[in-house]
Amino acid sequence: MAKQSKNLSGRCFCGAVRWASDGAILWAAICHCTDCRRAASADYVSWFGVRRCTLSWEGPWQVRHSCEGIARSFCGNCGSPMSFETAVFPE
Repeated sequence: MAKQSKNLSGRCFCGAVRWASDGAILWAAICHCTDCRRAASADYVSWFGVRRCTLSWEGPWQVRHSCEGIARSFCGNCGSPMSFETAVFPE
């Protein structure tokens, strides 16, 4: 996958939490692990990675450590899953 800089942005379902990144997408994946499936109530989850230093957040987002080495953020109002961090991809 070519590393291209893009202006990316998104929001939760209710619009209270917004994120933006002006960095390159470093990786993309579809995950079928039990942890991701349970967190999203889905058969699989699509993810892409950007450098943390290019990411900005606005609104009442919260972080939970779903298991060792994994942190997931979500909207504090509507509960929409927002992000995933792992020690495997530290930056």
